[in-house]
Amino acid sequence: MPSDETRSAAPDLWSRLSTVMAAINPLLLLVVGYVLNAGINDANSKIADQKVAIDRQRIAIEQQKSAIDQLKTSAETASVTTRTQVEKAKVISDFLNDLTGNNEVRQRVAMQAIQIVLPPDESIGILEAVKRSSPSGGKLAMEAAKLVDKGLGYLIEDMFSQEQRKRAAALRALKANGAGDELLIRDLLVRANQDVKARAEIKFPDPVVDDLDYQRRASIYNTAEFLGSAKVSDPTLKQKINEFADAAQANSKDTRRLAEAIRIRFK
Repeated sequence: MPSDETRSAAPDLWSRLSTVMAAINPLLLLVVGYVLNAGINDANSKIADQKVAIDRQRIAIEQQKSAIDQLKTSAETASVTTRTQVEKAKVISDFLNDLTGNNEVRQRVAMQAIQIVLPPDESIGILEAVKRSSPSGGKLAMEAAKLVDKGLGYLIEDMFSQEQRKRAAALRALKANGAGDELLIRDLLVRANQDVKARAEIKFPDPVVDDLDYQRRASIYNTAEFLGSAKVSDPTLKQKINEFADAAQANSKDTRRLAEAIRIRFK
């Protein structure tokens, strides 16, 4: 039978253990919580890394797809361009004999066909050659001159096209074939001044406000570039060219530079 001393010691020991356990329990909870939290953070980090890796792979796949689409488009464009050039060469070949022959009717038909099939910037050169090589004052020369004038009219329209390719081609063709045509220059100025007025009404914004405004700015600049190589003797037309330069100089910095050169050229 335990003594009184033994019986009194047991409760004291249990009391001490209870106290220790009570103190340890929060520490255990903290340790367990820390371990669990660290594990969760590590898992979240790995998930985030995996998500980033997946996003990178997706972007890489999209970029590869875009590159393939661009290559496909370029190949298709090149194929169409090649076919177009072949067709143009065939047209010229088919009508070349008629152009250089002695049958006036066939010559006139050939010239009409060339103007219909070929774009203005390409047909004008051929028609201009026919006009120069034909007897002055003859029916063929007169017909060629009419078609050249008609083609130059088309080029004025193309100078103000929404398509950059058409604007560039028209500028090249006008510089080559219309630099001394004062009637054409008058018509070009009338059309160009419309775009100058439209841009002036909105204070010549830079950057441009939309695609139409972009076209207008480009066309005004192209007109100024053409006028920089024009050959004009009429004083009234020179004055109109200078008035255009004054009105258009706010179009852009490059246009201002051209406007200064125009004023020097036609002072």
